Amino acid sequence: MDRVAFLGMHAAMQTARIQQINVNNLANIDTPAFKADYANSQPQFIQNEVVGTDLSMGSIRFTGRALDVVLPEGYWLAVQGRTTQNNGEASVYYTRRADFQIDTAGYLSNGAGNRVLDTQENPIYVGQAQKIRFSAEGEINIVPMGASAETSLSLGYLALIKPPAGALEKNSEGVFALRENTLLPPIDRASMAPLQIGSLEGSNVNAVMELMELLRLSRHQDVNMKCIEAARHQDEVSAAILRFSY
Repeated sequence: MDRVAFLGMHAAMQTARIQQINVNNLANIDTPAFKADYANSQPQFIQNEVVGTDLSMGSIRFTGRALDVVLPEGYWLAVQGRTTQNNGEASVYYTRRADFQIDTAGYLSNGAGNRVLDTQENPIYVGQAQKIRFSAEGEINIVPMGASAETSLSLGYLALIKPPAGALEKNSEGVFALRENTLLPPIDRASMAPLQIGSLEGSNVNAVMELMELLRLSRHQDVNMKCIEAARHQDEVSAAILRFSY
């Protein structure tokens, strides 16, 4: 009976973990460029859950805001992580979220608070610019405070990568890291599809599919709990029989 209870409890724990993934997907349905996570069961003892991420492109929504950018499909933006490496330097991660803003220190960041990096992997300092423009190739130009509208100062280019399939994995910050020993092809901005300025990529979460999966998991969890309850009841019956025999 202990084995039955253990299997039921383990299945319940795994199902609860998958439910958390689905609930998190639904909670981020309006988060720009959010990529839905998923879980698959594998026929393995104890470790029967593999979590991955759907990297397909979300729908594009026009905003008209000059700091909203949609990256070409397959390209990712380099940003500074909120955690540091062993040498004290900030980690470099990747995202497709490009709803840009200026943080309190004057650096270009996205809506998640990650500072955006240039091609030298340095945070892009904007300062008190009166206007920011992005080119179709990813160049950042500003009009400095107090300068005429025709004045344009280049701050460099957004750091972009086009990783091969399977090279990215999501971390606890909700951004993506490159897997070890990944070789990145060089970026040819001349042949790259243009950035779309004034639009945002939406989440790729399918709300209907996620809700259907939650219902399926709820029924599965009911079965798990009934299995645990049956094992408990059987133990009580067995104990009663043993007491009676004495």
